[in-house]
Amino acid sequence: MTSSKSVYAPENRRRFQRLLIATAGMVYLLIVIGGIVRVTGSGLGCPDWPRCFGEWIPPLRMDAIIEYTHRLVATLTSPLILASAFVAWLRYKAIPLATRSLLIAAVLLAFQGLLGGIVVLLETPPNLVALHLAIAFIIQALVTMPAVLLSQGQLDLTQVRLNFSAPIPRQTLNNLVFVFIMIVSGAIVVGSNSTYACSGWPLCNGQILPSNPSAYFHMGHRLMVLITSYFIVRTFFAIRALPAGNSLHKVSNIAFGLFLLQTTIGALKVSYSFPVWLQGFHVAVASAVWVAYIVLASKASLSESKNLK
Repeated sequence: MTSSKSVYAPENRRRFQRLLIATAGMVYLLIVIGGIVRVTGSGLGCPDWPRCFGEWIPPLRMDAIIEYTHRLVATLTSPLILASAFVAWLRYKAIPLATRSLLIAAVLLAFQGLLGGIVVLLETPPNLVALHLAIAFIIQALVTMPAVLLSQGQLDLTQVRLNFSAPIPRQTLNNLVFVFIMIVSGAIVVGSNSTYACSGWPLCNGQILPSNPSAYFHMGHRLMVLITSYFIVRTFFAIRALPAGNSLHKVSNIAFGLFLLQTTIGALKVSYSFPVWLQGFHVAVASAVWVAYIVLASKASLSESKNLK
Protein backbone atom coordinates (compact mmCIF):
# COMPACT_ATOMS: atom_id res chain seq x y z
CA MET A 1 0.00 0.00 0.00
CA THR A 2 1.23 3.52 -0.76
CA SER A 3 2.62 5.10 2.39
CA SER A 4 1.47 8.48 3.63
CA LYS A 5 5.08 9.62 3.33
CA SER A 6 5.12 9.07 -0.44
CA VAL A 7 1.76 10.81 -0.80
CA TYR A 8 2.45 13.85 1.34
CA ALA A 9 6.21 14.40 1.01
CA PRO A 10 6.40 17.94 -0.43
CA GLU A 11 9.31 17.11 -2.74
CA ASN A 12 7.54 14.07 -4.23
CA ARG A 13 4.31 15.96 -4.67
CA ARG A 14 6.08 18.88 -6.37
CA ARG A 15 7.73 16.50 -8.82
CA PHE A 16 4.42 14.90 -9.68
CA GLN A 17 2.75 18.28 -10.00
CA ARG A 18 5.47 19.47 -12.38
CA LEU A 19 4.88 16.37 -14.50
CA LEU A 20 1.15 17.12 -14.58
CA ILE A 21 1.72 20.77 -15.48
CA ALA A 22 4.07 19.77 -18.30
CA THR A 23 1.52 17.24 -19.53
CA ALA A 24 -1.33 19.76 -19.39
CA GLY A 25 0.84 22.26 -21.28
CA MET A 26 1.57 19.76 -24.03
CA VAL A 27 -2.11 18.84 -24.31
CA TYR A 28 -2.90 22.54 -24.67
CA LEU A 29 -0.26 22.90 -27.40
CA LEU A 30 -1.62 19.84 -29.17
CA ILE A 31 -5.17 21.27 -29.15
CA VAL A 32 -3.96 24.63 -30.48
CA ILE A 33 -2.00 23.04 -33.33
CA GLY A 34 -5.00 20.82 -34.08
CA GLY A 35 -7.10 23.98 -34.32
CA ILE A 36 -4.58 25.51 -36.71
CA VAL A 37 -4.83 22.35 -38.81
CA ARG A 38 -8.60 22.93 -39.04
CA VAL A 39 -8.58 26.67 -39.81
CA THR A 40 -5.85 26.33 -42.44
CA GLY A 41 -7.56 23.37 -44.09
CA SER A 42 -4.50 21.18 -43.52
CA GLY A 43 -6.36 18.12 -42.28
CA LEU A 44 -5.49 16.25 -45.48
CA GLY A 45 -2.00 17.71 -45.74
CA CYS A 46 -0.91 14.13 -45.10
CA PRO A 47 -3.57 11.96 -46.75
CA ASP A 48 -2.33 8.70 -45.20
CA TRP A 49 -1.60 7.68 -41.62
CA PRO A 50 0.69 7.29 -39.75
CA ARG A 51 3.08 8.22 -42.59
CA CYS A 52 2.81 11.28 -44.83
CA PHE A 53 2.60 10.47 -48.55
CA GLY A 54 4.10 7.10 -47.66
CA GLU A 55 7.17 8.66 -46.01
CA TRP A 56 8.19 9.43 -42.43
CA ILE A 57 9.44 12.87 -43.46
CA PRO A 58 6.69 15.14 -44.87
CA PRO A 59 7.14 17.00 -48.17
CA LEU A 60 8.01 20.70 -47.96
CA ARG A 61 4.42 21.87 -48.31
CA MET A 62 2.81 24.08 -45.70
CA ASP A 63 -0.31 21.92 -45.26
CA ALA A 64 1.77 18.76 -44.90
CA ILE A 65 4.16 20.41 -42.42
CA ILE A 66 1.27 21.73 -40.28
CA GLU A 67 -0.51 18.37 -40.22
CA TYR A 68 2.69 16.43 -39.54
CA THR A 69 3.66 18.85 -36.75
CA HIS A 70 0.33 18.06 -35.13
CA ARG A 71 1.10 14.35 -35.32
CA LEU A 72 4.61 14.92 -33.91
CA VAL A 73 3.30 16.91 -30.93
CA ALA A 74 0.72 14.15 -30.35
CA THR A 75 3.56 11.62 -30.33
CA LEU A 76 5.40 13.66 -27.69
CA THR A 77 2.28 14.29 -25.60
CA SER A 78 1.06 10.71 -25.41
CA PRO A 79 4.01 9.40 -23.32
CA LEU A 80 3.52 12.25 -20.84
CA ILE A 81 -0.14 11.33 -20.33
CA LEU A 82 0.75 7.66 -19.94
CA ALA A 83 3.61 8.50 -17.54
CA SER A 84 1.28 10.67 -15.42
CA ALA A 85 -1.27 7.86 -15.22
CA PHE A 86 1.43 5.31 -14.37
CA VAL A 87 2.95 7.44 -11.60
CA ALA A 88 -0.52 8.12 -10.17
CA TRP A 89 -1.36 4.40 -10.17
CA LEU A 90 2.04 3.39 -8.78
CA ARG A 91 2.50 5.97 -6.02
CA TYR A 92 -0.73 7.91 -5.52
CA LYS A 93 -3.47 5.29 -5.23
CA ALA A 94 -4.26 6.90 -1.88
CA ILE A 95 -5.49 9.97 -3.81
CA PRO A 96 -8.32 8.37 -5.82
CA LEU A 97 -9.50 11.63 -7.38
CA ALA A 98 -6.16 12.15 -9.14
CA THR A 99 -5.54 8.49 -9.97
CA ARG A 100 -8.95 7.82 -11.52
CA SER A 101 -8.85 11.02 -13.52
CA LEU A 102 -5.46 10.20 -15.05
CA LEU A 103 -6.31 6.58 -15.76
CA ILE A 104 -9.44 7.69 -17.62
CA ALA A 105 -7.28 10.15 -19.56
CA ALA A 106 -4.96 7.29 -20.55
CA VAL A 107 -7.89 5.19 -21.79
CA LEU A 108 -9.29 8.13 -23.78
CA LEU A 109 -5.84 8.71 -25.24
CA ALA A 110 -5.88 5.27 -26.87
CA PHE A 111 -9.30 5.94 -28.36
CA GLN A 112 -8.19 9.43 -29.46
CA GLY A 113 -5.21 8.08 -31.37
CA LEU A 114 -7.39 5.58 -33.20
CA LEU A 115 -10.00 8.25 -33.94
CA GLY A 116 -7.32 10.59 -35.30
CA GLY A 117 -6.27 7.96 -37.83
CA ILE A 118 -9.89 7.34 -38.83
CA VAL A 119 -10.48 11.08 -39.28
CA VAL A 120 -7.60 11.28 -41.76
CA LEU A 121 -8.48 8.10 -43.63
CA LEU A 122 -12.13 9.20 -44.00
CA GLU A 123 -10.99 12.65 -45.17
CA THR A 124 -11.96 14.67 -42.06
CA PRO A 125 -15.76 14.27 -41.75
CA PRO A 126 -17.07 17.23 -39.63
CA ASN A 127 -18.80 15.09 -37.00
CA LEU A 128 -15.67 13.03 -36.30
CA VAL A 129 -13.49 16.16 -36.29
CA ALA A 130 -15.77 17.68 -33.62
CA LEU A 131 -15.69 14.43 -31.61
CA HIS A 132 -11.90 14.35 -31.88
CA LEU A 133 -11.72 17.90 -30.46
CA ALA A 134 -14.26 17.14 -27.72
CA ILE A 135 -12.20 14.18 -26.48
CA ALA A 136 -9.05 16.32 -26.53
CA PHE A 137 -10.76 18.89 -24.29
CA ILE A 138 -11.92 16.16 -21.91
CA ILE A 139 -8.35 14.84 -21.68
CA GLN A 140 -7.18 18.39 -20.97
CA ALA A 141 -9.62 18.59 -18.05
CA LEU A 142 -8.66 15.16 -16.71
CA VAL A 143 -4.96 16.12 -16.66
CA THR A 144 -5.35 19.70 -15.43
CA MET A 145 -7.66 18.97 -12.49
CA PRO A 146 -5.15 16.71 -10.64
CA ALA A 147 -2.48 19.43 -11.04
CA VAL A 148 -4.84 21.86 -9.29
CA LEU A 149 -5.61 19.24 -6.66
CA LEU A 150 -1.95 18.75 -5.76
CA SER A 151 -1.56 22.49 -5.21
CA GLN A 152 -4.07 22.32 -2.32
CA GLY A 153 -1.60 21.40 0.41
CA GLN A 154 -4.03 22.24 3.21
CA LEU A 155 -6.45 19.49 2.19
CA ASP A 156 -6.43 15.82 3.14
CA LEU A 157 -5.91 14.64 -0.43
CA THR A 158 -6.82 11.06 0.41
CA GLN A 159 -10.35 12.13 1.35
CA VAL A 160 -11.06 15.11 -0.92
CA ARG A 161 -13.80 14.93 -3.54
CA LEU A 162 -15.03 17.42 -6.12
CA ASN A 163 -18.03 19.14 -4.56
CA PHE A 164 -20.29 21.31 -6.73
CA SER A 165 -23.26 21.45 -4.36
CA ALA A 166 -22.84 25.08 -3.25
CA PRO A 167 -23.99 27.92 -5.57
CA ILE A 168 -20.61 29.22 -6.76
CA PRO A 169 -19.00 25.81 -7.42
CA ARG A 170 -22.17 24.83 -9.28
CA GLN A 171 -21.98 28.00 -11.37
CA THR A 172 -18.33 27.35 -12.27
CA LEU A 173 -19.30 23.85 -13.39
CA ASN A 174 -22.07 25.35 -15.55
CA ASN A 175 -19.48 27.71 -17.04
CA LEU A 176 -17.27 24.75 -17.91
CA VAL A 177 -20.12 22.90 -19.61
CA PHE A 178 -21.18 25.91 -21.69
CA VAL A 179 -17.60 26.79 -22.66
CA PHE A 180 -17.15 23.18 -23.80
CA ILE A 181 -20.31 23.29 -25.96
CA MET A 182 -19.37 26.72 -27.33
CA ILE A 183 -15.90 25.61 -28.44
CA VAL A 184 -17.09 22.32 -29.94
CA SER A 185 -19.82 24.20 -31.84
CA GLY A 186 -17.07 26.43 -33.24
CA ALA A 187 -15.23 23.33 -34.45
CA ILE A 188 -18.42 22.15 -36.16
CA VAL A 189 -18.63 25.53 -37.95
CA VAL A 190 -15.08 25.10 -39.27
CA GLY A 191 -15.50 21.41 -40.07
CA SER A 192 -18.72 21.99 -42.00
CA ASN A 193 -17.12 24.81 -44.04
CA SER A 194 -19.56 27.31 -42.50
CA THR A 195 -16.90 29.80 -41.38
CA TYR A 196 -17.58 32.18 -44.25
CA ALA A 197 -21.36 31.69 -44.30
CA CYS A 198 -22.00 34.92 -42.37
CA SER A 199 -20.25 38.15 -43.18
CA GLY A 200 -20.63 41.04 -40.79
CA TRP A 201 -21.30 41.05 -37.06
CA PRO A 202 -23.60 40.73 -35.14
CA LEU A 203 -25.96 40.21 -38.12
CA CYS A 204 -25.46 37.45 -40.70
CA ASN A 205 -25.08 38.98 -44.17
CA GLY A 206 -27.13 41.91 -42.95
CA GLN A 207 -29.98 39.64 -41.81
CA ILE A 208 -31.21 38.57 -38.38
CA LEU A 209 -32.27 35.11 -39.58
CA PRO A 210 -29.84 32.99 -41.63
CA SER A 211 -30.77 32.14 -45.21
CA ASN A 212 -29.06 28.73 -45.65
CA PRO A 213 -27.97 25.70 -43.58
CA SER A 214 -24.32 26.80 -43.36
CA ALA A 215 -25.40 30.18 -42.01
CA TYR A 216 -27.52 28.41 -39.39
CA PHE A 217 -24.43 26.52 -38.20
CA HIS A 218 -22.53 29.78 -37.99
CA MET A 219 -25.28 31.68 -36.18
CA GLY A 220 -25.86 28.72 -33.88
CA HIS A 221 -22.28 29.12 -32.68
CA ARG A 222 -22.82 32.84 -32.11
CA LEU A 223 -25.98 32.07 -30.12
CA MET A 224 -23.99 29.63 -28.01
CA VAL A 225 -21.42 32.36 -27.34
CA LEU A 226 -24.23 34.67 -26.19
CA ILE A 227 -25.69 32.05 -23.82
CA THR A 228 -22.24 31.19 -22.46
CA SER A 229 -21.53 34.89 -21.91
CA TYR A 230 -24.58 35.23 -19.68
CA PHE A 231 -23.48 32.40 -17.37
CA ILE A 232 -19.86 33.55 -17.29
CA VAL A 233 -20.75 37.16 -16.42
CA ARG A 234 -23.12 35.94 -13.71
CA THR A 235 -20.41 33.78 -12.14
CA PHE A 236 -17.80 36.52 -12.42
CA PHE A 237 -19.85 38.97 -10.37
CA ALA A 238 -20.83 36.27 -7.87
CA ILE A 239 -17.15 35.58 -7.21
CA ARG A 240 -16.36 39.31 -7.01
CA ALA A 241 -18.88 39.51 -4.18
CA LEU A 242 -16.87 37.02 -2.09
CA PRO A 243 -14.69 38.44 0.72
CA ALA A 244 -11.38 40.01 -0.30
CA GLY A 245 -8.53 37.54 -0.43
CA ASN A 246 -10.64 34.59 -1.53
CA SER A 247 -8.52 32.25 -3.64
CA LEU A 248 -11.05 32.26 -6.49
CA HIS A 249 -10.72 35.98 -7.26
CA LYS A 250 -7.48 35.83 -9.23
CA VAL A 251 -8.42 32.79 -11.30
CA SER A 252 -11.87 34.23 -12.03
CA ASN A 253 -10.36 37.52 -13.22
CA ILE A 254 -7.94 35.73 -15.55
CA ALA A 255 -10.65 33.43 -16.92
CA PHE A 256 -13.06 36.31 -17.47
CA GLY A 257 -10.38 38.43 -19.15
CA LEU A 258 -9.51 35.58 -21.53
CA PHE A 259 -13.19 35.11 -22.35
CA LEU A 260 -13.59 38.82 -23.16
CA LEU A 261 -10.49 38.61 -25.37
CA GLN A 262 -11.91 35.55 -27.09
CA THR A 263 -15.25 37.19 -27.89
CA THR A 264 -13.46 40.29 -29.16
CA ILE A 265 -11.27 38.19 -31.46
CA GLY A 266 -14.37 36.39 -32.71
CA ALA A 267 -16.04 39.67 -33.65
CA LEU A 268 -12.85 41.01 -35.29
CA LYS A 269 -12.40 37.77 -37.19
CA VAL A 270 -15.78 38.22 -38.85
CA SER A 271 -15.34 41.96 -39.42
CA TYR A 272 -11.98 41.47 -41.15
CA SER A 273 -13.13 38.59 -43.38
CA PHE A 274 -11.56 35.75 -41.40
CA PRO A 275 -7.78 36.20 -41.82
CA VAL A 276 -6.04 32.91 -41.08
CA TRP A 277 -3.72 34.38 -38.44
CA LEU A 278 -6.69 35.74 -36.50
CA GLN A 279 -8.47 32.38 -36.77
CA GLY A 280 -5.38 30.71 -35.32
CA PHE A 281 -5.27 33.25 -32.48
CA HIS A 282 -8.97 32.57 -31.87
CA VAL A 283 -8.21 28.86 -31.44
CA ALA A 284 -5.31 29.51 -29.04
CA VAL A 285 -7.32 31.84 -26.80
CA ALA A 286 -10.37 29.53 -26.86
CA SER A 287 -8.16 26.70 -25.58
CA ALA A 288 -6.76 29.01 -22.88
CA VAL A 289 -10.32 29.91 -21.85
CA TRP A 290 -11.08 26.21 -21.45
CA VAL A 291 -8.02 25.65 -19.26
CA ALA A 292 -8.82 28.71 -17.14
CA TYR A 293 -12.35 27.53 -16.45
CA ILE A 294 -11.10 24.02 -15.64
CA VAL A 295 -8.84 25.58 -13.00
CA LEU A 296 -11.64 27.80 -11.70
CA ALA A 297 -14.16 24.95 -11.43
CA SER A 298 -11.57 22.68 -9.78
CA LYS A 299 -10.55 25.31 -7.22
CA ALA A 300 -14.18 26.22 -6.49
CA SER A 301 -15.16 22.59 -5.87
CA LEU A 302 -12.08 21.96 -3.74
CA SER A 303 -12.70 25.17 -1.81
CA GLU A 304 -16.13 23.83 -0.99
CA SER A 305 -14.44 20.70 0.36
CA LYS A 306 -12.58 22.83 2.90
CA ASN A 307 -15.61 25.08 3.54
CA LEU A 308 -14.19 28.21 1.88
CA LYS A 309 -17.35 29.33 0.15
